Amino acid sequence: FLSASFSLLARYDMLQGAGLQSSLHGGVFDALLQKFDCRMECFASPLNSRYERYCSAFVDTDSPFGSLGSFFDFDFNTHLTDTGGCFQANPPFAADFIHAMHQTMEKAMKDVGTK
Repeated sequence: FLSASFSLLARYDMLQGAGLQSSLHGGVFDALLQKFDCRMECFASPLNSRYERYCSAFVDTDSPFGSLGSFFDFDFNTHLTDTGGCFQANPPFAADFIHAMHQTMEKAMKDVGTK
């Protein structure tokens, strides 16, 4: 646990707090959970995740703390129910990143429609 914790903290310290994103207020997460049964964050870290299930940037250091891996490699079909699913996405604010997120989400929705 200590070695994994050190690796995690060293990785995020290397970023020097430059996350390029703004966190949502806790009330937003509560509302998503209560109104839509949202239990999955697409862009989080072990240091800021609100829900148990989340994707993060660094699977090597984050998986010991519950990360499901990169959003871009995530299999949405394994986390859907008969009525669908709710996924909270607040990506870093960079145009290329947001475009890649859009493409990933669009593909996931098409894949769900074909199954």
